[in-house]
Amino acid sequence: MSSVIERVKLIADAERISLTAFEASIGASKGVFSRALNNGTDVQSKWLVKVIEEYPDYSAHWLMTGEGAMLRNVYSQGGANTSRLFHDAEINYETLFEDLSVSDQLKVVKDLLQTSLQNHSLDISVLKQEIFDLKKEIISLRGRTMR
Repeated sequence: MSSVIERVKLIADAERISLTAFEASIGASKGVFSRALNNGTDVQSKWLVKVIEEYPDYSAHWLMTGEGAMLRNVYSQGGANTSRLFHDAEINYETLFEDLSVSDQLKVVKDLLQTSLQNHSLDISVLKQEIFDLKKEIISLRGRTMR
């Protein structure tokens, strides 16, 4: 199982930025993560909180435990019709995978597929509810026109 710091590196890789740029993006000093990665040490929890705050598309549970999907479900507020956003078309897999071991490549692909499956399952649930609501509305409208 990978360590928290290795999962931070996976997020940086997925974002297609260097670990130094990743550190800067959360306000950490240069080397906070890279030194921990190279030395096999931990980082302060405040930096993990910053990762979670600055990169909300990634699962905090996955970051801390390595369990579940790397990407969490991302919702856009669209009134009654809430839709999930999953931008796999924006991911450049060649760049993402070029520095990853085969094992890490498989983990990323697994996480992307799990997230996609979760999103599709939620889409189906939302659509089923919308169909049910529309059927009720049709019945209601038919009742009004019969009067």
